[in-house]
Amino acid sequence: MSLARELIQRNFSGRVIVLEKRAAYRNDRSWSFWAAPDDRNAELAAASWKHWRYALASGPSSRHAVADKRYFYVPSDRFYDHVLGLIRSSQNVELVTSATIEEIERDDDVTRIQCQDRTFRARHAVDTRPPPRERVEDSILFQCFSGRILKLPQGSIEDPSTVELMTEMRSDRRGFIFDYVLPLADDRALVEATRFSDRPQSRDDMDRDLDEMIQRRSLEPLAIEHSEYAVLPMGLPDPVVDPDDAVVLAGTAAGALRPATGYAFLRIQRWARACAEQVVGGQAPESHPRDAKLQRWMDALFLRVMRKNPDRVPELFMRMAEHAGQETLVRFLSDRATVRDRLSVIRSLPTGLFLRHLI
Repeated sequence: MSLARELIQRNFSGRVIVLEKRAAYRNDRSWSFWAAPDDRNAELAAASWKHWRYALASGPSSRHAVADKRYFYVPSDRFYDHVLGLIRSSQNVELVTSATIEEIERDDDVTRIQCQDRTFRARHAVDTRPPPRERVEDSILFQCFSGRILKLPQGSIEDPSTVELMTEMRSDRRGFIFDYVLPLADDRALVEATRFSDRPQSRDDMDRDLDEMIQRRSLEPLAIEHSEYAVLPMGLPDPVVDPDDAVVLAGTAAGALRPATGYAFLRIQRWARACAEQVVGGQAPESHPRDAKLQRWMDALFLRVMRKNPDRVPELFMRMAEHAGQETLVRFLSDRATVRDRLSVIRSLPTGLFLRHLI
């Protein structure tokens, strides 16, 4: 959908077909990211904040801001409605729902996509379906979360101006867990229990974590407006790419998720812009670019350290929050880090712990 959006906004004249497995779109997820207030994706946001906070379950808390950045929240229905509106107004972009793909073949210069009752042929195909289960299961860690938008009594949210990015950070027998709270008003919030674990956590287990969080905070929901649950693979193994394959991989299967954080929205938008420019220029679409070698190395090392030392993870995130510098950390988390930024992040972490894992 992001690629379709970019092609439409560039007045691409070729025919585009979006094959969607689901029958209809609903508000099934949300995305967050840091960006400048005038960023083109800011128009999709339902809310944004200038401040964010980190805190240990028992210990220090730190509140931060960066002069030219805000933290944006995009519920998926706003994104879907925006792109569906563009598609409806387009003469050459078609959306086909309830399309389950059975086979993809390449014949000379044509890709044939076979669905249950219809065959599509195209010059180029971009495949954003999720990676196969066996590849996902080989990930280093899993980011699991359960979240709800709660309608609360007036004044329940003490500081609606500040996101709780990672608070109540602690570790238990199931891994590292923290609270994530986006205050949408003083009586409404998205609250999420989030875990980094060496195995996927079920929805029932994550819902119990969320129930405990709501009870611990003495929140008294008047209504649950929305709920979401997901398991994100962190450190997903690289795909095996066949140069003669009929399709270009994109999305999670192609590395859209940042391995060490799970952030994906801006990475997908950057890919969609670059890919659309290729297509409009008469070239074949391209997959996501590989992350820089130093970033790949740092992410993999950090994930291995977290997996082997879950009891140290709260300390690691708190040290980065307090010692790396927020401008540096925001650039690092947003894939805009310089070499100097990456070195600052390394210096903020306990050297001995990481050296042991390197050795």
